[in-house]
Amino acid sequence: MYLILFLLITSISVFGQMTGSLKGQVQDGDTKQPLSGVTVKVSGTKSGSVTDVNGSYLIKNLP
Repeated sequence: MYLILFLLITSISVFGQMTGSLKGQVQDGDTKQPLSGVTVKVSGTKSGSVTDVNGSYLIKNLP
């Protein structure tokens, strides 16, 4: 009985902490050149990132 309860509580806490990430690249619409220094934000959160010299970004720990 205690083992089942422990496993249930453990699995709930693990699933409750699941997060994801978002990565991509920002390019100029006309020239297709990567854009550096662009701020990328996730609507409805406080998460965001700024693109690097290659136009790439990575946002971690998204709910």
